Amino acid sequence: ELFGPSGIATAKNEAVMLAELHERIPAGSSFDLLQRQLRLFKAREVLRIGGRDLCGLASLEEVTAELSALAAATLQRACEIIDALLRAEHGAPLLDVAGGSVREAEFTVFGMGKFGGNELNFSSDIDLIYFYTSDRGETPGIPGPDGETRNRIPLHRYFVKLSDLLTKSISQVTEDGFVFRVDLRLRPEGESGEIANSLAAAETYYESWGQSWERSAMLKARPVAGSRTLGEHLLERLEPFVYRRHLDYAMVEDIKLMKQKIDRSLAREREGAQNLKLGKGGIREIEFFIQALQLIYAGKNPRLRERNSLKALDLLCSEGLIKLAERDQLAD
Repeated sequence: ELFGPSGIATAKNEAVMLAELHERIPAGSSFDLLQRQLRLFKAREVLRIGGRDLCGLASLEEVTAELSALAAATLQRACEIIDALLRAEHGAPLLDVAGGSVREAEFTVFGMGKFGGNELNFSSDIDLIYFYTSDRGETPGIPGPDGETRNRIPLHRYFVKLSDLLTKSISQVTEDGFVFRVDLRLRPEGESGEIANSLAAAETYYESWGQSWERSAMLKARPVAGSRTLGEHLLERLEPFVYRRHLDYAMVEDIKLMKQKIDRSLAREREGAQNLKLGKGGIREIEFFIQALQLIYAGKNPRLRERNSLKALDLLCSEGLIKLAERDQLAD
């Protein structure tokens, strides 16, 4: 199959992968079938993408983009199946809307870090944050055997269950392995925070308590599954938090302290010299360099608002913020 029509010679985008997942995991699938088919699909796709990489049939940018598309497609299909399972158990998540009209609440998944930048590598975990429309409302429940209504739950509980099952569907190790390791520590309040937050709770948190490292993390945030429209709406609302119009010296000091913290975590000389990701001149340092300049300049210059590291380096160069030689060196 690897050398057939849709094998090693073929590049696939997210839409193609999602269409294939719809065939493998049809509507009405169980959670067990979802988990198994996601893992088998991931194994096949990594073989194809890895084969293209090793045989020189795809550039670095194509490889990382396809791995990112694979993560997004598996998350999207998992979202769809789990939402259907929860609706069968509890009914649809209905908002309390003024005037008595009925509208369904929506759910969105933010991909952060390398996932947000479309630059996942073969060993990357995926950093995710879960958000939903509002806490105002509940599910209608389902009819019980005696005609009574049962399993009615508040919206917050519905989306917490959805988030829990989504994480499990992707990251739980089964006899077929796992799809991706999932890291949820970038969410509001980190490990002590709620697994899923309403839009209002998210806005309040970032406006009142958001820290510089969270502003830096949000530079790469993008909606990767669920309602992309809801995700884009939230990003628009968070724009004043992420992109400051006016530079203040406290922010420069925060950037400096963030860099010192990274350096302290690599206190051992051997680790600093050999760690490709976190060490001196490593991937994290280049990402930090880019994001520091974006935090300072992208508030006034929207052209610099780019999630992908290589594309961001090109933009920083074209805007005269780094020299051509610096761009080439960092890109290499």
